[in-house]
Amino acid sequence: MGDEMERPNHMGGFKLRIIWPGGKCQAVWPRRSYFCALLATSLCLLGRTPQGAAQQAPEKNAVNLPSSKVLLSPAPGHPQRTNSFPTAAALSPDGRYLALLNNGRGTAESSYQQSIAILDLSTNQVTDFPDTRLPVDAHQTYFLGLGFSRDGTALYASIASCTDPTGVHPNDTGNGIAVYSFRHGQVAPLRFLRISPQPLAPGESVATDSRERSRPVSGGTGGAYGERRREVVGRRQPFG
Repeated sequence: MGDEMERPNHMGGFKLRIIWPGGKCQAVWPRRSYFCALLATSLCLLGRTPQGAAQQAPEKNAVNLPSSKVLLSPAPGHPQRTNSFPTAAALSPDGRYLALLNNGRGTAESSYQQSIAILDLSTNQVTDFPDTRLPVDAHQTYFLGLGFSRDGTALYASIASCTDPTGVHPNDTGNGIAVYSFRHGQVAPLRFLRISPQPLAPGESVATDSRERSRPVSGGTGGAYGERRREVVGRRQPFG
């Protein structure tokens, strides 16, 4: 059984009947007519919504903004929260986990520390692992490197420091690679591989004062793009 509705079609004297048996739309016309077929299809689509469609659609709250935009809650795609400023991502060898390198100033949830977050792709859940060596006032910071070991049991993240590149002061790591153990989606610090400062290119220099200035290169390859060189002078500042 189903709802039945008859609508007269005055094009050529045909009579058009629209039937929805069991929530499905059908169009029946007694004589062949391409125009009737198109009209029947349009009436099916516009005249009635199939049963159950409204029940399956997730209920969302819409917030109309003054900018004419609309905020939907929950957000489409079920996004997950993470720490501030993710700059790199790495996929585990088995394809189950995605590691995110959070390279910002942190959030209240991370105690304002940088972190590595792990997204479990099988459950769509994110777990954050702040690093106590990287608070907001640290003399080192995550750089951009992030990767898994071949067997998936370790994570490697690059760390850089301009203010204490050799890590001679307390709580300073210097430049290097942070190695983390990784097991069942859990991250824990394992060791730190120091990288000694490398010789500078001709025309470049680094000092230890807070002022920063640049001037034309007097020789060599110089600084960025070989046009100017940069001298960093100063007291230590957060983020290297």
